[in-house]
Amino acid sequence: MRWLLFLLILGGTLIALIAEHRRRRNVEARIRAILSSSFTGLAVLDRNGIVEDCNDKWAGPWETLNPFTAAKRGQPWLPGSADILGDDPGGTARVRDALLAVLSGREPERTIECDWSAGGERRSCHLRLCRIDRREGGAIVAHLDVTASKRVEAEAQKALHELAHMNMRAGLGELVSAVTHELTQSLTASFGNAQTLKRMLPDPRVTREELAPVVDDIAAANREASHVIERVRQLMHKEPFDLRPVDLNAVVMEVVQVLNSSAVNEGVLLVADLDPDLPAINADRVQLRQVAMNLVLNAVQATRDGTVQPPVVRVVTQGGNSHVSISVDDAGPGIEADAMARLFEPYFTTKANGLGMGLSISRSIVESHGGSIVAANVPQGGARFTVILPRD
Repeated sequence: MRWLLFLLILGGTLIALIAEHRRRRNVEARIRAILSSSFTGLAVLDRNGIVEDCNDKWAGPWETLNPFTAAKRGQPWLPGSADILGDDPGGTARVRDALLAVLSGREPERTIECDWSAGGERRSCHLRLCRIDRREGGAIVAHLDVTASKRVEAEAQKALHELAHMNMRAGLGELVSAVTHELTQSLTASFGNAQTLKRMLPDPRVTREELAPVVDDIAAANREASHVIERVRQLMHKEPFDLRPVDLNAVVMEVVQVLNSSAVNEGVLLVADLDPDLPAINADRVQLRQVAMNLVLNAVQATRDGTVQPPVVRVVTQGGNSHVSISVDDAGPGIEADAMARLFEPYFTTKANGLGMGLSISRSIVESHGGSIVAANVPQGGARFTVILPRD
C-alpha cells in the first residue's frame, strides 16, 4: 500500500515537472518569437546587467563597432571600461545611470539618445531600458539606430532654412520700402547740415565752437543711416542653421526697429510689449527672425487697410512655466471664416500680390522648433497670430 502511494506521489510529481518544463519551453518560445519579431535590437539582461538573450537585430551590421549592441550572451551589456563606449564620457555616464536606475527598480523604464562613431562616421541611436517584473529581476534593452532619420531631419531642416531665406529675399521690396523713409530722413538731415556748414566756413566771424555742433549733427545722421543699412544687412545675411540659446526679445526688437519707420509712414503705430523676464530658448535665430518679420509685416499691411481705431500693431512676448510666446495683434478687418481654415496652406493668400508662402513657411519653422502657431479674430476688431515655443 505504501509503495502504491509512493508511486502515485512520484508519478504526480513527474507529471507536474513535465508540465512545468513544457510551460517554461512555451514561455521561452513566446519570448523568442517576440524578440525575433521586433523591428529593434533587443537584449534581455539579468539583475547584474549580463546579456541572457538577444534577437538577430541586436547583432546587426554594426555589431563589431556599435558599443551598445556589441555584447553577446553571457557578456556584460556595458563593459567595465568607460572608454570603450567612445568619446562621450557624459553620454556613457547617462547610459550607466539609466541602467542602474532600471535594474535597481528606482525607475520602471528610461529612454535616452546616444551618439557613437563607426569608421569615422557619427551615428545615433535610441536606447529604451525597461525593468522585467520577475523574481530574479533584470531588464530589457531596446536599441534603434536613428542615424538615417536624423540625417533626413537635418536635410529637411536645411531645406526649410533655405526656403525661409529665399522667402526673406522675395520680400526684399517690403524691406526696401520699410527703410527708405528712415534713410531719407538721415540723409536729408546730413545734407542740410552740410549745406549749413558750407555757408558758415567762409565767414570769419564763425568760431570753432559754432562749427562743432553742425559737424556732430552730420556725423550722427550718417551713423543713423549706417545703422539702418546694417540692420537690413543682418536681416538679409545668409547664415547656416544653428540651434543655440536665443533672446526672443532681441529678435522681436530687430524686426520692430527695421519696420517702425515704414509703419509710421503708413499711419500705423508699432508697439512692442516685451516680457523683461523672458528666458532664452534653444532655436535658430535666423528662422525665428523670419517668423517675426512675416507676422509683423502682415499685421502692418492689414492695419493699413483696415478701419479699426486706433491703427495699432502690438507685438507681445510672454513667458510661461514650459513655454514662451509671441503674439502679434493688428487693427485690420479680421480674417474671414473660409480663409481662416486655409491660412497656413502653401500658396494660399488674401493679398493681391502675395506669394502665399510666408505663413506656411512660418508654421513649418515653428513646428520644427517643437512649437505651434495659431490665428484668431479678436473681439475689438482685427486678428491675432500667436506663436508658442517650448522652453528648454
